[in-house]
Amino acid sequence: MSTRRDFIPSQRDQLPNAKKLPGKNYNKISSKCPYTEAKAIFDNIVHGFVVFTQDKYGNTQVNGIFRDGLINPPYQFYITDKCGNVIRNITQDLNVKYINNGTKPFSAKLISLNLNCNKNGILFANCGDPYHNLKRQDDGFQMSFYENGFIYYQANIGLI
Repeated sequence: MSTRRDFIPSQRDQLPNAKKLPGKNYNKISSKCPYTEAKAIFDNIVHGFVVFTQDKYGNTQVNGIFRDGLINPPYQFYITDKCGNVIRNITQDLNVKYINNGTKPFSAKLISLNLNCNKNGILFANCGDPYHNLKRQDDGFQMSFYENGFIYYQANIGLI
C-alpha cells in the first residue's frame, strides 16, 4: 500500500522575492546589522564568562557559565554603562540555575537588545557628553551582578 504526499508550496516559496514577505517580521527580515561578538570575563571574586553574539537582525544571543564566586544566590544581572546606569535588567531573560557557588551553562536570545545595529546599541552606551554618544565605546558597558540591591561584582564587556 502506497501513501500519497501532496506538495503544497509555502507562501514564501510562491513569492518572487522572499525578502519582501508581508507582516510584522518584514523589518527584521530586511534588516542588515553587522555580525558582532563581545565578551565579559569574570576573573576575580566571580569566575566565569559571558559571550554576546548579535545576528544580522539585531538580536543578541547571550551564553555563559560561572564556576565560582556566587556564594549567596540569587543575584540580579544587569547591563550597565560605565556610570552604573542600568541599560537592561537581563535576570529573567537568562533564567540562571545556581549550583556549587556557580551556575549551570545558560543561554538566552534577547530580541530587543542589540550591540551595534543602531544608535541604541549597547556598544554605544556612554554616560558622558551627548556629543560623543554615537562613538563606539570599547568597554563602554558592563555586566553587573547585584545582591540585595547593591553591586556585588561587574566586568567590562569588550569586543571579541
